[in-house]
Amino acid sequence: MNSYLTILVGISSVVLVYFFSVDNSDNSEFDSFKLSSDMAAKTAYVIGGSGVAGGGMIKALASHPQFSKVTIFGRRPVPMPSDDPKYAKFVQKTIDFENLSQHEQDFVGFDVGFCALGVTSGTPNYYKITHDYVADTAKLALQGGCKHFHLITGQGTNINSWFEWARIKAKLEQTVSAMGFERVSIYRPAGILFDNPALSVGRRVLNSIFKVADHWRLLSVFADVLGDVMVKNTFRETDKKVEILTNADINRLAKGMK
Repeated sequence: MNSYLTILVGISSVVLVYFFSVDNSDNSEFDSFKLSSDMAAKTAYVIGGSGVAGGGMIKALASHPQFSKVTIFGRRPVPMPSDDPKYAKFVQKTIDFENLSQHEQDFVGFDVGFCALGVTSGTPNYYKITHDYVADTAKLALQGGCKHFHLITGQGTNINSWFEWARIKAKLEQTVSAMGFERVSIYRPAGILFDNPALSVGRRVLNSIFKVADHWRLLSVFADVLGDVMVKNTFRETDKKVEILTNADINRLAKGMK
């Protein structure tokens, strides 16, 4: 019964969010990919690496040669291949999100920040985790010299939305956009597809349905594609200080990168 409920709620949520947030704007800038003149090696940090989207980011960072060192911050270590030399660049640090002042020095010296931190809507302390933890760690990174901040929110993010999670995500976008980073890249994916045998039956079925039914990726994006776009977008030529990529933009840019 729980599996059927998961499938029904998952499909209904994504479809509702899609139809309440269809973006018909002309974002043809994402049809192609032009490399920036700044291709120097960079250091990065990751917040929210234990989730689906975070896993995609870590995989992409491991494969990208321009990232020389990556630090993963979290409450607990993220499992990674111990025999793959690509992952030797990663350092993991456990932090206390309730006492971030103790970790000020840990956030010094990063060029780029990647954030996929989030919990299910309705979770206790949703605002604190989704908004405050992200904003507070981003502020520390900015003070420590970070120039480019990547943030995942979600399709349907809107300050005037009927949904509380969408309003909170929109406020988060506003908060980090106004902090003073040289560049902020915000991603609003719809359903994120991935393969994990540890998933519940309902989530596996939901993934399978969207993989087949959403052939054009109007309502979904693969976690690996999202991660790859975020990492490579660091080196994309643009004059925008703040950019927002919809689900369509993410898939469009992925094609342009090939």
